[in-house]
Amino acid sequence: MSAPTASNSRYYILFLLLAVQIVAQVDRMAMSMLVEPIKADFSLSDAEAGFLLGPAFVVLYAVLGVGFGIWADKGNRRNLIGYALVVWSVLTMACGMAVGFITMALARMGVAVGEAGANPPAYSMMSDLFDEHERGTAIGVYSTSSNIGILVGFAAAGAISEAFGWRNTFLLFGIPGILLALVMFATVREPARRQIDIDAGDQSLGLMATARHMLSQQTIRHLLVGGALTAFVGLGFSNWLPAYFERTFVDLDRTTIGIGLGVVIGIVGGAGTFLGGFFSDRVALRDIRWRLWIACIAIAVGWPIGILSLFADDYRLVLALMALPAFVALFHLATLFALVQQLVASRMRATATAILMLFTNLLGGGLGPYFVGWLSDQLVDQYGERSLAIALSTLIVFAFWGGLHFFMANRHLVDDVERNRALGHT
Repeated sequence: MSAPTASNSRYYILFLLLAVQIVAQVDRMAMSMLVEPIKADFSLSDAEAGFLLGPAFVVLYAVLGVGFGIWADKGNRRNLIGYALVVWSVLTMACGMAVGFITMALARMGVAVGEAGANPPAYSMMSDLFDEHERGTAIGVYSTSSNIGILVGFAAAGAISEAFGWRNTFLLFGIPGILLALVMFATVREPARRQIDIDAGDQSLGLMATARHMLSQQTIRHLLVGGALTAFVGLGFSNWLPAYFERTFVDLDRTTIGIGLGVVIGIVGGAGTFLGGFFSDRVALRDIRWRLWIACIAIAVGWPIGILSLFADDYRLVLALMALPAFVALFHLATLFALVQQLVASRMRATATAILMLFTNLLGGGLGPYFVGWLSDQLVDQYGERSLAIALSTLIVFAFWGGLHFFMANRHLVDDVERNRALGHT
C-alpha cells in the first residue's frame, strides 16, 4: 500500500494522531467503566481499585514518557507512535485474561508502557506542523481525544460488558489499535522539523538541558504545578464517576450509565476542549495572557457546579448539572501544552511534553484516583454508599489550588515568551 498524497497533509496527520489518542483513551478508560464488576470478581477495596485506576497505570506511563520524549526529539516519531500502539493494544487484551489483583495490575502497567510512547512524539509533530498562532486550535482538536475516548469507552464498555462480560470487553478493545498502527505505518511520513531551531544552533538536546531551560522560567514552573493539580481533580473525578452512578442510583444498568456519561463528558466535554483551544488562539492575538485567564475563569465557574451535582437526587439532574463543568473542565488543556511548546525550542518539544506529562500524570493522574478511593474507604463507616460522593467533593480544593498557579503563571508569561522569541524558539 503506497502512501497517499494525504500523507503530506498536516490535517491528515492531525486526524490520525487524534485517532491514535482516542484508541489510547478508550483502552485506558475501560477500567473506569468496569471497575465495579472487577471489584466484585476480585474482592477489592476502593483503595485497591484506586490503585488500578491510578498508580498501576500512571507511574510507568509518566516516567517512561520522559525517555520516549528524548527518543522522539532525536528519532523517528511516526515509528515510535506506531510501535507503541501495537504494544498497548496487545496488553489491553491481556487485561481481559487477568486472574486477580496482581495480574491485572501487571497488565495495566504493560498498557502504560505502550501508551507512554504516544503523546510526546505527537505533540512534537504538531508543533512542527502548525505555527504558534495555530497550535492551540490543533492541540485543542487533538485534546478532544480524551472526551471522545470517554464517549466511546464508557458507552461501548457498558454495553459490551453487560452482553459479554468485562473480560471480553478488554479483548475486543485491543483490536482497533493494531489495525490503526498498520494505517499509520502505511500512510504517514515523518514530518520535517522546523528549520529555525536547527539554524539557531540549538544545543538543548537531552533531558537535563530541557529541564533546566523549562525550570528557569517561572511561567513553566507554575504551569507544571497547575497542570498536576487540575489532572489530580479531573482524573480523580472522571475515573470514579461510573462507580458513583452504580452506587448512588442502583436501578440504573451499566449501559445507561455509560451512554449518559459518554454524552456529557464525551460530546459536551469534547466541544469544550476544542473551543478552549480555539478561543485561546483567538484571544492570544490580542493579549497572550488571556490564554490563562480563560482557564482560571473556567475553573472558578465549572467545578463548584460539578461538586454540587453529586448530591442531586435524580440521575438525569446530575447529568444535566454536570454538563457545564464537563464543557469547561479541559478548557485549560490545549493552552497548557501550547504554552509549554512555545516556551522551548523545536528539539526540546517532545522531551518538554514528557516532562509536563510526568508532573500531570504522576502527581495528578497517579494520585487523584487513588486518593478518592482511599478517602472513600476512610469515610464508608460514617457515610455508607455516600462515602464516594463525599470523597469526590473534596477535589474542589485542589481545583482552586491549580487555578491559583495558572493565575500566577500569567504574571511572568509575557517576559518568558519574549525571552524565548529572542532565542529563536517559535
